[in-house]
Amino acid sequence: MSTNKHERSYFAQELNDILAGISMTPEDIVRELNKQGFPLPLHTFSYWLQGYFLPRSDSAFQLVGTLEGICGITDNRLSDALLHDLSSGASFVPGADASSELVGSVPSDASTRFATVADRMIDWEANLIQRAVRDEIWISSDYKYTRHKATVLARVPAVPNPTFVFQLIYEPYETVGGDDYFYDLAGIELKKQELFDEGDGIRVCAAQFSLPDDVVPGDLHRLSYSWDESSQIPREKLSERFLPWSLDFYSSTITFEGGVPDDIRYVVFMPMGEQEVEIDSDIPLIREGNTVSISTKNFGNIIGSFRYTAPVK
Repeated sequence: MSTNKHERSYFAQELNDILAGISMTPEDIVRELNKQGFPLPLHTFSYWLQGYFLPRSDSAFQLVGTLEGICGITDNRLSDALLHDLSSGASFVPGADASSELVGSVPSDASTRFATVADRMIDWEANLIQRAVRDEIWISSDYKYTRHKATVLARVPAVPNPTFVFQLIYEPYETVGGDDYFYDLAGIELKKQELFDEGDGIRVCAAQFSLPDDVVPGDLHRLSYSWDESSQIPREKLSERFLPWSLDFYSSTITFEGGVPDDIRYVVFMPMGEQEVEIDSDIPLIREGNTVSISTKNFGNIIGSFRYTAPVK
């Protein structure tokens, strides 16, 4: 059976049959899933009903088991259907086959606090598939004020209304450096943003951006955005990126108003649940005047940042 040029998943067929036999609406089910610890956007659930995509996170079968309980199902119909579809190798992406790149950038490890915060706003299947990222940063001579610009080249996923989500994580001593969190937007428009209090003074600003109406699924789309940050103490960590998927190319350039610190290095951590384990990195640093930069291919599934000791003034 084909629908909109893609094979409909067995999971979607079973899910629709189950909903037809109970009084709960999709809104009711998503609300219950959220109450039971499985945050899920309503539009993602709607995609599943239409046969677009599948639950694919590490906790997918736990989520589906909870979903069966909510619906009063005791015969594992949904779990069996999901196992059947995942084993088939089919992509269940409209207009694409199993080898297509049009599935959103689903993170490989959603257990860290970075991904957990993003999951509150993001629909991974609808998010742009980032292929290349360039960070440009300027930092003041007292190491307390920074200006950031990010340029992203991403593939547009084959879903209705694709989006782009980005988040800023603020330590207790950090604040937004200007009048707003994001400015100088190109290729995107701010749809909504929320500020989350993570406890211990940690705050996260998560923003969801919409794309121009004329973007085409499968095309590469270029976008950029800027933000400023202010710190009460000298910063000794810059350009931190959590990349839960692999990029074709990543680069970062920092301009130090007061000169490049002597001990600057680029460090890479592997997220292991709530822990971060440093791993060896052979990424070379290039120094030129007051700037330092790194660039690398096939980069991701890590946390990376520049580290240094701020000179005492």
